[in-house]
Amino acid sequence: MTAALPVPRRAGNGLARTPERAGTISFLRAGDLHSPRPGGSGTSLPSTERLRRFPVHDEADFTAPPGRRLGALALFRNDDGQVLLVEKTYRVGRARWGLPGGCAHADEPAAVACQREVREELGLYIVPGRVLVVHHMLAAGDDREGVNVVFDGGLPAPDTRFTLSEELASARWVAPVGLRSLVAPYTEWRVTAALNVLAAGSGAAQPGGGPGVPYLVGHAPAA
Repeated sequence: MTAALPVPRRAGNGLARTPERAGTISFLRAGDLHSPRPGGSGTSLPSTERLRRFPVHDEADFTAPPGRRLGALALFRNDDGQVLLVEKTYRVGRARWGLPGGCAHADEPAAVACQREVREELGLYIVPGRVLVVHHMLAAGDDREGVNVVFDGGLPAPDTRFTLSEELASARWVAPVGLRSLVAPYTEWRVTAALNVLAAGSGAAQPGGGPGVPYLVGHAPAA
């Protein structure tokens, strides 16, 4: 079930502030890491023995590293438990719908990029909350490899009005059960993981049992 939003394209910015809260990340042995998925196990990453086959580090790792984009996204919710999604004019198919946010500029921290992108796309000034999910997207087709960080955007006031940028066609509140019919699998995955963290209160359980932030790898959960 989805609900359309009033989205005037003129002055009238809303305000959504959230307290700053620090997330934590569990540190595990390389052989223990895997890509978690909601409700099940994930795809295993290379074991410690396999990792040893890769070349050792050198100065080029710092002076000429591989190109990776950094995405900064915000998860907004309303009192009905719905999630705010935006429709991006420059994407096609189910990739058109996703969380508000975008790519960081050079040397721009993810939290700053999230704040800037939300202001540009929705006309809202927010203080991003804690990190809910880190999603490592592998290269696919024309899309380069990238890492997306999902921040808690909080619950905007019920009367908040959004001023959409030209790069957005629309925005709507979507119930979690309606995600699959609207968005790409990777968006459903990260949104579901973020909601699970919020439902758990202090954070989701990482592999190994420690509290932390889910680290997703790939475009969809393992079958």
